[in-house]
Amino acid sequence: MLSGMRKASKNVVGRVVMTVVMGLLIFSFGIFGIGSWLTGAGVGSLAKVGSTSISVEAYRAAFASELQRLSNQARRNITNEQARAAGLDRQVLERLVSEAALEEEAKKLGLNVTDELVVKTLANNPAFKGTDGQFNRALFTNYARQNQLSDAGMIALQKQQTLRQEVVEGFAGGVAAPRILIDAINRQINEERAISYVIVPTTAVERFAPPDDATLMSFYTERKSDFRAPEYRKINILTAAPEDFAGDVALSDDDLRNAYDDAVTAGKLGKPERRTLQQIVYNTPEEANAAAEKLQKGASFADLLGEKQIKPEDVTLADKTKADLVDPVIADAAFKLREGETSPPIAGSFGYTIVHVVSVQPGSVVPFEAAKDSLQAEARARKVKGSSDIQAKLDGLHDKVEDLRGSGKTLLEVASALSLKLVTLDFIDQNGNDKDGKPATVPERSTTLPAAFSTTVGADTEVLRSNAGGYVWYEVTAIEAAHDRPFEEVKAKLVTAWIAEETSTKVADIANDMLKKLEGGMTLEQVAETLKSRVETANGLTRAGGSPQAALLGASLLTQIFVTPVDSYGQARAAKGSDRILFKVSDARVPPVDPASATQKTLKQRIDAVYAEDIAQQYVRKIQTDLGTTVDERLLGLAVGSN
Repeated sequence: MLSGMRKASKNVVGRVVMTVVMGLLIFSFGIFGIGSWLTGAGVGSLAKVGSTSISVEAYRAAFASELQRLSNQARRNITNEQARAAGLDRQVLERLVSEAALEEEAKKLGLNVTDELVVKTLANNPAFKGTDGQFNRALFTNYARQNQLSDAGMIALQKQQTLRQEVVEGFAGGVAAPRILIDAINRQINEERAISYVIVPTTAVERFAPPDDATLMSFYTERKSDFRAPEYRKINILTAAPEDFAGDVALSDDDLRNAYDDAVTAGKLGKPERRTLQQIVYNTPEEANAAAEKLQKGASFADLLGEKQIKPEDVTLADKTKADLVDPVIADAAFKLREGETSPPIAGSFGYTIVHVVSVQPGSVVPFEAAKDSLQAEARARKVKGSSDIQAKLDGLHDKVEDLRGSGKTLLEVASALSLKLVTLDFIDQNGNDKDGKPATVPERSTTLPAAFSTTVGADTEVLRSNAGGYVWYEVTAIEAAHDRPFEEVKAKLVTAWIAEETSTKVADIANDMLKKLEGGMTLEQVAETLKSRVETANGLTRAGGSPQAALLGASLLTQIFVTPVDSYGQARAAKGSDRILFKVSDARVPPVDPASATQKTLKQRIDAVYAEDIAQQYVRKIQTDLGTTVDERLLGLAVGSN
């Protein structure tokens, strides 16, 4: 995972595409980076930037924090060795050096931030807001506790980050990516291709007879590792989750009413109200106010559309519920209007918007009294999530378990002492399947399995955090090593695999032969006739799929399609089975882009952000060079245990 992230982040285009397509943009200067006091306690200075020293202990704390964050993100335990192999040790050092350089620059520029502004920034951080949208002290305290920080430490950390951000924003803020880069990324994402194709099915190959034992033994010897029994482990798991204390939570009518309102909005309690809306987005409040003034003087919404030369169908949102609208500000305003009414300018996420209600289809909703009993579980789950009392009980249980483990107790003994339920998994593989290949029920599967398969019997394992904010303890009590299965045990599977491989090879040979004939002048129709098949077409294909037929074609074929010139032929394996697909690229186009559309504005914002980040990184490197940066490689190796 770490090495993949590093490779994908080598250049601007790669990182922008990863951001837009996969939603995985990681900013170097986020609200909370790797917290550290650069001049913290420790023997020796691991690195020095200008007059600022980075101690060994500060570096170790930063490395451990980042390793834990990535382990939580990957939902598996990442070892120090794996992290170093992926270059995390250098990434953390570069981060700390960059922070030190920016803080030196902030001092040089005489920048400062008041405590009042820092406290306000923390209070407005979405990470510390509860389900009611207000600052939640329990979430704040839990974050501080996880990072071993006091309130004063949180304020100091935020002040440092704000100062660094001010330096960066002063240099790179407001930078826009060049048009040529935006066009290149737009082509990468939105280019569409059309093909004609013929499937070369496995049925085109005569069925193979089972091989004799000598052939099968040779096949087995060459592929023995494919039929190995995996490593199996016996694992004990103990969990503590906020919902374990749900019975301690009392619900008020307000709690149930909030859950009810959300369920109504989401259309879970009857039929939600639907509306057909039209909207015009203006870039500035002056434009929007001028349009509103025309409406007050008697102009119609249709007049505004005509003035901007916009077709009604291009701005119509037909048959939408309130939950369907992306912008909550627009949704709230639009659903307060009556049919036929037009709103004043609304400051939405994408500009200043005027909304017109074309029609209203009233909804039918289950009354609160009839629905409130069914909302108990949802309301309780919401209240549990933001409860400081529940968090305190959970943390108290955590401490009791850790005390018992610290005294040498096994999880079985801990569960018995605290009357907790222990889950025992009797020999499962790393995918969570038992010896019969059936999936076992594994608590917090995505977190627990990778961690349990990266330790050994009797090892002192660290407690894991669950997605719900709870704790997971695990221990491996027995390991059955992976081993080669005997020939006789896997003979039936060998026959199936041999026939499948021979069939696949033969189908590929047929496809390659037909491809040569196509390149020699034969048509797809003639190929289809030879194969007793037919010519199919697929339009609107993009690199990410883009068409219902893309699932049939598969990622391998899509890759081939986008490296094959128009009017040329290619072939690749189909998404499923051993079928092959012969194709001709009949068209390639990039759809016209409306720079004013919400989608393009969002895309441009993301590209600009990554572009600005690249410039900021160059700026930071220049500061480091000017200040002078030294690193003690010996201490660096000792800090992460590589020496």
